[in-house]
Formats: sequence, structure tokens, C-alpha cells
Amino acid sequence: MASVIIDVSATLLNQTAVNFLIRDTVRALRAESAAYQFVGEVFESPSLTEGQRGRLLKKFFTSVDEARVHAAAPPVPRKPILYFDPIYTLFGDLNEDDYVFVLDMTTLTNPDWHNPNVCKLYREAFRKVLRSRCHTIHISRNTLLTMRATLGTEGCKPSVLHLYVRNVAGAETALCYHPFQLGKYFLFVGSLELRKNVAGLICAFDLSGLARQGYKLVIAGGEGYGAAEIRAVAERTPNVYLLGYVSNGDLDYLYRNALAYVYPSFLEGFGVPLLEAMAYGLPCVAPTTGASPEVGGPDVYYVDPCDIDAIGDALRRLAAMTDGERRELGRKLQTRAQERFSFANYEAGLRKTLSPALAP
Repeated sequence: MASVIIDVSATLLNQTAVNFLIRDTVRALRAESAAYQFVGEVFESPSLTEGQRGRLLKKFFTSVDEARVHAAAPPVPRKPILYFDPIYTLFGDLNEDDYVFVLDMTTLTNPDWHNPNVCKLYREAFRKVLRSRCHTIHISRNTLLTMRATLGTEGCKPSVLHLYVRNVAGAETALCYHPFQLGKYFLFVGSLELRKNVAGLICAFDLSGLARQGYKLVIAGGEGYGAAEIRAVAERTPNVYLLGYVSNGDLDYLYRNALAYVYPSFLEGFGVPLLEAMAYGLPCVAPTTGASPEVGGPDVYYVDPCDIDAIGDALRRLAAMTDGERRELGRKLQTRAQERFSFANYEAGLRKTLSPALAP
């Protein structure tokens, strides 16, 4: 049976959407997986011992092989490799039969939102991708068009594959703040980083005057580039709760009890939290930029992420909705999420994209 090597390096690092994407894909392609690659090393299983994990983490943070970055792929016969982010190609071979997910282009288009060292690595990684003439898998049409405009895709074999609604329900919650304590709250889920425009959201909430009416803004997400600045803004703003990274059970709890979801990120390659909120039937605010309109469709409130007044106005509009209006809007968003962005659709699209590698 034809098969692929799945690069699972990102599972060493974090609990982001990429981590869950890899785990779900590994389960879906278990029968077709020839092996699993961590930081350029191949293993029979996607599970590691603590010793292996520690050694590979050290390798990730201390050694990018410059020879592999700049050299052509060696002519050694092997199975095609599926990478979930261009940066991990820096630790392994890459040739025209391989596949690379392109999740986000902002390390190239908006480097001020990221750590400079990370941007440097991504520049090298995208050069390697273009030289290899490999298959590129873009998680939105917007991401494909952005790469085409920024770097070109000549020689590569691009395709678009939307992500899917992830099931976060069913786990226990350990939240310190429960809905009966929070009362009426707007929810933001995402890392505390500059490109997510969290500071702008907090300022918009403050200017809206809704805190004086008892509304709260709840922000759930781990630390990112620029987190200290965001925390400083939150600390001086009434009724803003920073919960940090939360478990699946806590996340489920927050989505189920929120008044609405607010996600005025400057730019998203896809926007998994927006899709999750839609699947819970929450009215949503999202930016006019990036892939958000592609995901959200016609029933999301769209705002210019640079317009603080517009974000505040959207919050006030959501607060003024009746329960019936909120349920009807949420139903439309939930239907879109379930019908267009199911895991079954993702798996079918992935298998179609990988068909040259999976063909017997």
C-alpha cells in the first residue's frame, strides 16, 4: 500500500490548533502512515518517551541544519512527507513529492507582529518550499492568494483545504470563574499576541461603556508575542478577565455560556476559534481582513480591526439583541459551521490532495 511519512514535530511544542490538527490527521491516516517524523528523525510511532521528547526539544531549539536549508533534496528514495507548517521543513528533507501545509503568511507580510528570529526562520522555510516545487496545502483561499502575491507559487502544486470544527465538548471543567459569577460576558479565544488585536478589543470594550452595565470581557488563551503589553492594558480595564490557557472542558463551558464571541484579529489564515464559536451558535464579530469572511460567511458582524469605535459599536449591537434574535443568528452560523466545515469534509479533501502519494 502506498503511504506517507507524517511530520509531527509541532506536537512537541504546544496545545495550539496545529497540535490538534496533527493528532486528528494522524488518526484519520493511521492505515496510510508509513512512519512519523520529529525534527527530521523518523519513528514508527507518533508517541515518544520523555527522554526522546526532551532530546528532540533541545534539538529543535538549538540546531537548524544550514546545509539542509540551502541544499537540494538528496536523491534518496523514500515515502512522501506531509509537513504541517513550512518551518519544520528546515529540519528534514523536502522534494517535489512532499506536501506542506501553509497556515499563515504574516511572518512574511507583517513581521512586526512576530519575534524577529521566528520571521527569519520562516523566510528560509518558504524559500526552501519554493525551491523544492512541492505540493502546498493552503487552509484558505485567502492564504493561497496571499502567498501567490507575496512570493509566487510558480513550480509548486497548490491546493486549498479548509479546516474543520473541532469537538471540545465532554471534558470536565476546572474554571475558577463560572458563568453565574461572570454573568453576561463576551468571549475571546486565542493567544495573547499582537496580531490578534487583543489590546484593541480591550480598549473597544472599555470605550463601549458596557462594563458599567455589568457586562464582562473574558479572554482565554496562552502567552504569545506581545503578551506583556496586553496584560498591562487588561489590568487597568474594569471587567476584563484573562484566564490564560484553558482545557477543552473549560473551553466548552465558556463557549456554552457566552453572550457572543468577539475576534477582531488583524489577520487570520483561517480562524479556528471563530469557527468553533459558530459551531456553538454564538453571534460573532470578526475582521474584514484575511480569511475570516471566507469562514464566517454572511451572518457574522464584520469590523475593520483598526477601528476601535467600530468594534465597540459591534459589542453594543450584540448586547442590545433580544434572546430570540441571538438564537436565530446563532442557528444560521451553527448550520454553516456544521455543513461546510465538518471533519468528514476535511478528511475527504485531504485524501484527494494526497491521492498521488496514497494511490496503490
